[in-house]
Amino acid sequence: MRHRAYLLTAPRRLELAEVETAPGPGDLLVRVRAALTCGTDTKMYLRGHAKFPFPSRFGHEMSGTVEAVGEGAGGFAPGDAVMVPVSAPCLACDPCRRGRENLCTTLFDAKVWGAFAEFCLIPARVAALQTFPKPKDLPFAEAALLDPLASVLQAQDSAAPPSPSRLLVLGGGPMGYLHAVTARHHGHAVTVADLNSGRLEIFQGLGFSVIEAAGAWEDGAAEAFDAVMECSGAPAAFASGLRVLAPGGTLCLFAGPPAGQALTFDSAALHYKHQRVAGSFHYGRMAVSAARALLVERTLPLGPLLTGTYPLEQFPLVMEKILAGEGMKYVIEPG
Repeated sequence: MRHRAYLLTAPRRLELAEVETAPGPGDLLVRVRAALTCGTDTKMYLRGHAKFPFPSRFGHEMSGTVEAVGEGAGGFAPGDAVMVPVSAPCLACDPCRRGRENLCTTLFDAKVWGAFAEFCLIPARVAALQTFPKPKDLPFAEAALLDPLASVLQAQDSAAPPSPSRLLVLGGGPMGYLHAVTARHHGHAVTVADLNSGRLEIFQGLGFSVIEAAGAWEDGAAEAFDAVMECSGAPAAFASGLRVLAPGGTLCLFAGPPAGQALTFDSAALHYKHQRVAGSFHYGRMAVSAARALLVERTLPLGPLLTGTYPLEQFPLVMEKILAGEGMKYVIEPG
């Protein structure tokens, strides 16, 4: 099917081009009703991506309606509203067999990619394992949060202690927002720290405790927290998180740091306080199912996260807004 899709032809250069997309065996072709911006898009927009040579389609947080069904694809028909994450595990490799589906060795061999377009292909593996019906009362824009929310739930399941506990979110961007509202929903007392006073006002308006962070805190400069979700990727935030981590607590490195980034810490303090530093990457099927259930409940305050809605033609303007530090997530509606 011929349709319009954005191609990234060079850093900060977008072209709205005519492309051809057709479903193969087991695939679904979905008409995009809502696509969301995310940090991965911004990084790719600025410098490209080693795994996606120019020109490349991009965008992966989306929801829509089935337009065409590939041979052998079951469970969906044209017109069905669906919500979908970016990937699905193979279920056969060693990490999958050990219950670590987020570390599947072929996780991104078949992925949902190219959501900033009129249509997007859902590969057979994702169509079979991770594509879900979208309830009528769930807006397409909120349904498109399935992918990032699954990442948040994967991290909190492994790093957050049983509620109620004291949880600190370092970095009040879109992912920090999802961490904050989800952790509070699950009974944690949540504090958000960020350098951006405008973002902190959003959290204050929702009743969160906030800290205007500036560099690494000194010992005793803030209360101790049972879990710290580091959502900025900044080395200074790592040091701050350790300084305010309570004995027995966990610091979760949620944000993707630059390759080769070295971090230092006091190993004796980590030992004697029985603390833990943990990474968290992507998600497995359980986290996706939990994220869908939470979105279907419609109990999270997601409105402030979705800054504005724009047509497909204005997507380059949206990317420049993001680079200027404006807003949180933007919704692209191809129409």
